Amino acid sequence: MNYMYLLPFGLWDSVWPRERVILGMLSSKWLHQELPLRVNEIALRGNDKLGLTGDRRMGAYPAFQTDEECMCQQFSRFFQNQVFLTWRKQNCANSGNLVRGMRMALGAGFGKALAFLDLRDCRLEGQDIRHLASVLKESNKIMHLSLSRSSETGKLGEEGALQLMDGLGHCSSLQHLDLHGNYMGDQAAQRLATTLENCQQLAFLNLSFNHILVRGGTSLGNALGKCTMLEQLFLGGNEVFEPGARGLVPLFRQCKRLKYFDLGWNEIGAVGMESLSSGLRECKSLQSLDLGGNNLSVMGAQMLARVLPECPSLTRLNVSGNSLHNNGTQALAAGLRECETLKELVAKRNMIWGNAVIALAQALSSCAELHSLDLSENPMGDDGMTSLAKELRVCTHLRVLTLHGTNLSSAGASALASCIRECTLLRDLDLSHTRIGDEGIITLATPLAKCTQLATLRLANTRIGDDAARCLGHVLQFSLQNLTLLDVSDCFVRAEGALALMTARNVKNKSPVPPLDIEFTGSCWADDSEVTCFAEWSGKHHEDRHVRGARALVASPLRLGGGNLVKPL
Repeated sequence: MNYMYLLPFGLWDSVWPRERVILGMLSSKWLHQELPLRVNEIALRGNDKLGLTGDRRMGAYPAFQTDEECMCQQFSRFFQNQVFLTWRKQNCANSGNLVRGMRMALGAGFGKALAFLDLRDCRLEGQDIRHLASVLKESNKIMHLSLSRSSETGKLGEEGALQLMDGLGHCSSLQHLDLHGNYMGDQAAQRLATTLENCQQLAFLNLSFNHILVRGGTSLGNALGKCTMLEQLFLGGNEVFEPGARGLVPLFRQCKRLKYFDLGWNEIGAVGMESLSSGLRECKSLQSLDLGGNNLSVMGAQMLARVLPECPSLTRLNVSGNSLHNNGTQALAAGLRECETLKELVAKRNMIWGNAVIALAQALSSCAELHSLDLSENPMGDDGMTSLAKELRVCTHLRVLTLHGTNLSSAGASALASCIRECTLLRDLDLSHTRIGDEGIITLATPLAKCTQLATLRLANTRIGDDAARCLGHVLQFSLQNLTLLDVSDCFVRAEGALALMTARNVKNKSPVPPLDIEFTGSCWADDSEVTCFAEWSGKHHEDRHVRGARALVASPLRLGGGNLVKPL
C-alpha cells in the first residue's frame, strides 16, 4: 500500500534532491495557502514512487502552497484506489474548506482511497459536518477517524454528533474512533451505540468528556459487547454514575482483548464499583485501569482490592480523588501486594496518612518494576515519608516521584534522601508545596547528584532560599547535566541565589548540554536595586524592567521561564 500523510510539521532539508524536483513540479499547481506535508510513500502517475519509506519526513517548503478545495481536486488526479490518505490539519479556521474539497474530490476516486482522517481541533460547523458525513458514507474503507477537541470551541455538540452518525453508519472497517471532548450528550451516544454494532473491527474508542450520562453508558455497554477486537476504551468525565457503570458490565464479558480502560470522574461510587468488579474479573489482558474521581470510599476500595489479584497483566492504576482515607488505603494495599507487574500508581488526593502509608509502602515493596508513583496532596508528613522511603529502596527502576503537597519538612527530605540514593534512574521529582527549606535541599543535594538522568525538578513554594540555591547551583554545574526544568517559584530565592542558579552552567563542557528552563515566578527579592538580570537569547539582550541594579550576563544556554526573563512579584 502507498501512504500519504498531511501534517503541520516537517523538515524540508531531509528530502533528497530528486524528491524535491518532483514535489516542485507538483507545488507549481497550487499557489494560495501553505500546507506542509509528510510523506511515507506517494503514488504518482504510472505508480512512480518518490522512494521515501519509513519515517523520513518532509514539509514546510514555501513553494508548496495551496487552497484546500483546489488541493483535494488536484490530488485526486494522482491517487489510485489502493492509496491510503491521512489528513491532519490542526487549529485551522478553514477546515470547512478542507472538508468541502474532500467532498468535491469524491467523484475522482478520492473517497474510495481514504483510510485515515485526523481533524483534531478543526472547526467544523453546520454544513461542514454534513459534508464530512457525506465523505464518510463514500469512504467505506476508512479505518481511523479523529475529531477530538481540546478546547471549548468547535465542539460537535448533540446536533453535530447526530449528523455525523449518518456517515459513521457506513464505516464498517473502522478500527480507531476518537471523539474526545465533543459534548455529544446521551441521545447521540445511544445513536452511536447502534452505529458501532456494525464496527466489529473497532480496537480504539475515546468518548471522554461527552456527557453521555446513564442512558448513553448503558447503551454503549450493550453495543460494544459485539466489538470483540476492542483493546482501548476511554469514557472519563461522562457522569455515567452507578447505573451507567452497571450497564457497562456486558462488554467486559465479550471484549477479552481489552487492555486500557478509563472510567475516571464518573462518580460511580462504591455500588458502581461493586457492579463493575464482576466484569473486570473477566479482563485478564487489562494493563491500565483509571478509576480516579469516582468517590469509591472504603467500600469501593475493598471491591477493587478483590479484583486486582485477578488482573495479572495490570501495569497502571489510577485511584486519585476517591476519598479512600486510611481504611480504604489499607484495603487497597492488600490487593496491591498481588500486583507484581504494577509499574505506575496514581493515588493523589485520598487523605492518606499514618498507618495507611505504612501499609501502602509495604505493598509497593513487592512491585519491583515500579517506575512512577504519585502520592501528591496526601498529608503523609515526615513519619509517612520515613515509612515510604524505607520500602521504596527496592524500587530501583523508579523514574517519576510526585510528592507535592505532602506536608514534608527537612526531616522528611532526609528520609527521602536515603531512598534516592538507591533510585539513581530518577527523571522527574516533584517536592513543591512542602516545607523542606534550605536544610532539606542541602540534605538531598548529594543523592540527587547521582541521578544523572534527572530532567525535571520542581521545588515551588518549598521555602528554600539562597543557601539552597547555591547548593543546587553547585550540583547543576557538575552533575545534573540533563536537567531541563527547575522550578523555584514562590520561594525565598533572592539575587545571590538566582545568579548562582543562572550561571551554574557557565562552564565549558566536553559535551553539549540541553537548555535549562528556570522558573522564578513569585520569588522574593530583597530590593529592586540589587540585581538586573539579562538573558542572551538569539544574540539579543533583553532587560527586565522590574529588576534594576548591577548587571549580570547569562552566556550559557539558559531560558528563564520558557524564554521570559525573571519577573518577581
